[in-house]
Order: sequence, then structure tokens, then C-alpha cells
Amino acid sequence: MGFDLSYGAFAVFGLLLQLAVQVGIVLLALSLWERFKRIRGEAGPDHQPPKSPLKILDERYARGEIDAAKLEQRRGVLRGDCC
Repeated sequence: MGFDLSYGAFAVFGLLLQLAVQVGIVLLALSLWERFKRIRGEAGPDHQPPKSPLKILDERYARGEIDAAKLEQRRGVLRGDCC
């Protein structure tokens, strides 16, 4: 009757493997949930819908990057008034 550790080593390995598989499943589920939310447009509190070109143009004018003449000319282009 000797003391054999071979089954104990396999038991520890099996436990660690089972834990790793369960953690992997949870991480996969969380990743899929976040991707699903992103597709539906609910990607968290910092998610903002894309800005329209006219909104971006107005922001550039407000920051002083373009003058009033360029603003009106570019608005016309975006609306299809030009050419």
C-alpha cells in the first residue's frame, strides 16, 4: 500500500481545465453581448450617434476654423445647391 499522487495531479489538472473552460465561455458570452449591443446602437453611455456633415461644418465655424463665406459655400455643396 503505497501513497500514489498520480490521481491527485490529474484531479488538479482537470479542475483547472474545467475552470478555464468556464471562464472562456463567460468571456465569449460577454463579448458577443457587447457586439450585439454595438450592432443595435446601444454601445454604452459614451456612445454617440455619428454627426451629420452639416453639424461638423457648424462646429468648425463655431471654432473659427472657417469663415462665414466658406460656411455658406460648403453648406450649399452639401445640400446640392451648387453646380
